[in-house]
Amino acid sequence: LVGLDLRNGQYVWQQPLSTHRDLAAADGNVFAVDADDHVLAFRGSDGVALWRQQALQGRRLTGAAAVGDYLLVGDFAGYLHLLRRSDGEIVGRRRLDRAGIITTPVVDDGMVFVQGRSGHVAAYRIE
Repeated sequence: LVGLDLRNGQYVWQQPLSTHRDLAAADGNVFAVDADDHVLAFRGSDGVALWRQQALQGRRLTGAAAVGDYLLVGDFAGYLHLLRRSDGEIVGRRRLDRAGIITTPVVDDGMVFVQGRSGHVAAYRIE
């Protein structure tokens, strides 16, 4: 994971990270799900690791999506997990589809859209 200076394309910082999932960004921070299904937060200005949530390891997570003060990830069992962006604490979860969630949640105008492997689509408003 690298931070670039947009004016000249030079590296500002770099952090080792293995992932194939979508990243999220909010309030100057970058959020990622690594290959071990740990959810991580990095400060965007210098790449400092802010927190790592390991409780979802092995759940084959989707990429992360930021909405409000929260971060959302889906998993293979169909759960949508709600993490507090400030510290990574899991503060909620809801099951959408027993066959699993297949895509990174999509956020648009405060609404979260999630698609399950069985074809179920749900829309949530996070309050």
